[in-house]
Order: sequence, then C-alpha cells, then structure tokens
Amino acid sequence: MSNQDQQIYESLNKRKLLQTTVNASVIVSQMVVVNKKGTGNFTTINDAVAAAPNNTAIGSGYFVIYVVKGLYHEYVSIPKNKQNIMMIGDGIGNTVITGNRSVVDGWTTFSSATFAVVGRGFVAVNITFRNTAGAIKQQAVAVRNGADICFPELQNCFKTSTGWPVQYRNSTRPWKEYSRTIFMQSYIASLIDPAGWAPWNGDFALATLYYAEFNNTGAGSKTSNRVTWPGYHLINATDAANFTLSISHKETFGCRQPECLTLVV
Repeated sequence: MSNQDQQIYESLNKRKLLQTTVNASVIVSQMVVVNKKGTGNFTTINDAVAAAPNNTAIGSGYFVIYVVKGLYHEYVSIPKNKQNIMMIGDGIGNTVITGNRSVVDGWTTFSSATFAVVGRGFVAVNITFRNTAGAIKQQAVAVRNGADICFPELQNCFKTSTGWPVQYRNSTRPWKEYSRTIFMQSYIASLIDPAGWAPWNGDFALATLYYAEFNNTGAGSKTSNRVTWPGYHLINATDAANFTLSISHKETFGCRQPECLTLVV
C-alpha cells in the first residue's frame, strides 16, 4: 500500500469506522476519499467510482471509497466492470446520497434509482441512500440492485432482482423472477404494512422468490400477519449466517456488521 493509502486507513480507524474483530479481515487494494470541500481525492462519488480498476478478480482486494460527511446530490451507478468496491460513509444521516427521480416526473421505475449497482461484490457501510420523491410521485427507487451485494445500512425504498441483506427499513416486492431479499437485524418502523411484502403483478415471480426475516426490531417487525407465500421464511441464526460476509476467506463474499470489518493493508 502507498503511504497515502496508509494515511487514509489510519484516519478511518481514528474515526472508528472500521474496528477489529477476531479472525476476520477484509483485503484492501486501494483507498480514495470523496469530499465535497475538495480536500479528498475526488469531490464526487461518480468520479471515485470511475477511478476504480476494471474487472478485478475475487480475492484481489476491495477498492475502498470513503465518502466524507455531507449531502451528495448524485445519481450513482456501479457498472458491471467495477467489481469489489467498498463504500464507507460517516454514518446514517451523515453521509447521504440523495435524488428525487420518479415515474410521475417521466422516469421509469428502473431508471429512477438514486443508487444503482450491477458490479459484483459491492459493500456499503454507514451511508444513507435516499429518494425524496415521495408517495405522491408513485414509483421512486432509492437503490436498485442487479448484482450480489451487501448493504449493512439502508434507508428508504429499494427493489431487488438478485437481492441482498439489508439493515434498515422498508418492504419490497419482486419485479423479476428469482428475487431474493433478506431483512436481518433491522429496525422496521410502524409505517410498514403488516403483510410486509407485496406482489408485483398478480402472482408473477411468487413461485421463485426467496424472502426472509431474522431478528428485526421495531413496531413493523411483527411477523404474525406476514404473507404466506411458499418463498417467505422466518429464518434462524444458522440460516442467516449464509447471507453474511465470511471475510476470513478472500474468495467469499457476503456481509457482516460494520464493526466487524478490518482492513488489511
């Protein structure tokens, strides 16, 4: 690692964004800083993503983008060739990526996403992803996922095709077959419908989806009135472990709590 990357690493640790855990590590190939005030490597998130290497191999290490506290009015895309990116913020409500595209304003549901991911192995920690269009604007997406990714902390609505573990709040529905979404260790507010999950169009994709919940809290986390689809599951800790990052092996992707991440430089 370069001296500059080492300094960034030490700065991150001073901020307690990344803390040590036993027998777990994340391999990092390079670090960059995004700061709107111009004191980092980049002033926009999109520029940082563009600087990431293309088509990196599993096990070669994460390209870490540290996004300093601030409100970022950007529509960010992680394309297919930008793999193994880890994005770290200064906490929910502190580092915020926001947009307001919606169907009513002429965008498709697909293209309304504030943050879209296609590149494999993406991890986001301590960041708020937001779409502020509101219900009056109909479909409006905060995060759209088309890859195997992990969001330890998410805010507002999202849609999945392949799915990810999430740790904030909102219900979801399948807009493609084989949709997979797991809510675990999340705060689920009372605004969530007791059914928890909704169909996209009739019974489309209900036979192929995998939706699950584990160890959630909040008024909306009660599962007694959840949907009764065959693909809906209440899972235990053993099952939940299958959807977490096994970061002791470089070949394995998944997700752990933010405090369990250790950078190896």
